[in-house]
Amino acid sequence: MTLYELFVVLHVFSAIAWVGGATYDTFIGKRVFAGAGSETREFLTGFWEWIGGHYFIPVSLGTVIFGIAAVIEGPWSFSDPFVSIGLGVFILLLINGLAYLEPQTKKIAAEVKEFGADSPQVTQRVTRVLNVSIFEISVLYALVFVMVVKPF
Repeated sequence: MTLYELFVVLHVFSAIAWVGGATYDTFIGKRVFAGAGSETREFLTGFWEWIGGHYFIPVSLGTVIFGIAAVIEGPWSFSDPFVSIGLGVFILLLINGLAYLEPQTKKIAAEVKEFGADSPQVTQRVTRVLNVSIFEISVLYALVFVMVVKPF
């Protein structure tokens, strides 16, 4: 196995972890807030506060770092459209994660402590965050399509 192939494999593994984790996390969130009890909701909102920094940031950074390494080591260029699109999407999702998702999960955790996990405030905020997450997941799946098919 060449160094380029290793970077591509690590890039793909990281992307699988990122996209799969985000998909699963959102489905669980939708299900829990559709009918689970207060204790389960409270656990999930605390978990969301933890998982961003401990899982999603590392796997998303792994995806971009190994992707950049594959471009440097392999036959690709940063001017190739799929590479430019990939980096652009990563930057946009990083900004969204840091500027919107992370602060929202902190607000949700604070509101759970103040009003309870079944409160309308928490449910409304969680619904907004899950809708943004569904949009992000759609963007990630579109990016996977672009990376695999390279239509440009």
